[in-house]
Amino acid sequence: MKKDDFNILTAIKYIVYFAVAFSVILTKSNNTILLLILLLLYITNSQIRMYFLKNNIPLIIFSLISEIIIAAFLFGIFGGFTSLYLFISVLDASFMLPKREALIMNFIIYAAVVFESMHPSYKYLQNYPIVNVIFNTL
Repeated sequence: MKKDDFNILTAIKYIVYFAVAFSVILTKSNNTILLLILLLLYITNSQIRMYFLKNNIPLIIFSLISEIIIAAFLFGIFGGFTSLYLFISVLDASFMLPKREALIMNFIIYAAVVFESMHPSYKYLQNYPIVNVIFNTL
């Protein structure tokens, strides 16, 4: 990956980190310690994958699966849009893995988004889960 592409990808990731942190913090949860721990795990996992696991495919896959699990906890406890939580995973799977592994991981990530989106946390979307699934998978 070229240096300019890497910088653009890094900027996109930091914007997503900020958006995830901002959206989760706005939920005004009473469980701030758990929120802080999960957000730090989410960001740390992605940063380790980006800077230290560049060429280690099995560890990249393990890291992506770990991020799916962390995102599931964040979504289950604090709500939000799963596509936002897993956007970085899709980017990393697409750019860091060979084509075959990238397709498999992206399928798993999209399946996780669909599965988690079937139970939306927003009151106005609970009557229309198909809208939430479509919105999150776009």
